[in-house]
Amino acid sequence: MSCTVLYTSADVYAAIQMLFATAKGRRVVVAAFVGSDALAFLPKPKGIEVYCWPKPGSTSATGIKDLQKKGALVSFADRVHSKVYWAEGRGAVVASANLSKSALGATSLVETGVLIPAEAFDINKLLAQMTPRPVTDEGLKKLKKANPRAHFANLEKKVRTFADWLRNRSGRWKWSYYDEIQEDAECRAAVAWAREMYGVKESAKTQFCRTRGISIKDWLLIVRRSGDSGVLSPEWMYVNQIVKVTPAEKHLYDRRWPRQAVQAQPLSMCPQPPFAIDKRFTRALKLTAKEWGQKHRLETQIDEKRPTDAFLAALERNWIANPL
Repeated sequence: MSCTVLYTSADVYAAIQMLFATAKGRRVVVAAFVGSDALAFLPKPKGIEVYCWPKPGSTSATGIKDLQKKGALVSFADRVHSKVYWAEGRGAVVASANLSKSALGATSLVETGVLIPAEAFDINKLLAQMTPRPVTDEGLKKLKKANPRAHFANLEKKVRTFADWLRNRSGRWKWSYYDEIQEDAECRAAVAWAREMYGVKESAKTQFCRTRGISIKDWLLIVRRSGDSGVLSPEWMYVNQIVKVTPAEKHLYDRRWPRQAVQAQPLSMCPQPPFAIDKRFTRALKLTAKEWGQKHRLETQIDEKRPTDAFLAALERNWIANPL
């Protein structure tokens, strides 16, 4: 593995998910601050060593307790400001991101980092600079008394709009759709994967897909198709995993869409989507889909592909022409 630059919070998120997707070998997290939703960002937390700074107002007692309940080995170490996610034999992420929703979630701060080979980072050398100590009830009480949101209270969390996305078109995405009659249920493989990786009873969202077209880490703009040229209810989905639907699941299996894309966590626990789906965008999308359906076959546009330049041009025109 060579060095890979992680330019966005989404890149950092995806790299951490990749490194911790297997429980084999030693895994270590050194994160200055741990948020209340930290557990959502660490697959298979049992056995992970977590070192953090118990700074009141920054590290969450709830986040610490949740990690411990799932078998993570948490230690406190004062004045630690490093952010390192290291997995033996797999790699290390050295980044600016704490283990929190503010750093890795849907309304994240601007974060960057690098992904390097595990052997290129001496994790023991970093740990030797610390004086770790066990997590005590007294230490958790101090954290609980403080406001865990205080550290980020004055930071504006900007949600990107469609206009923001149009300026540089960073954050690629693909279409996907479903019909009103489509079965909306998880296949057995999706349930098993989400439970094994994140300990959840069911995934936040699944979407049937073809053998090719959709990949892990894709952002999907999913719409409900209505008639020949109508689209309704646009929503984002982040693809954590893709699993096979077995023919034995007769109520779900369709050989045209033999797989399910899986989003294990709620959208707020996923990376920041390309842009926010607001009323103005939804209106522009409906107008564009109607126009497109009269001249083209809409299904070919929204069937697990990236939006074409022609469709985006029409969408931008309708977005500009129809302010709310």
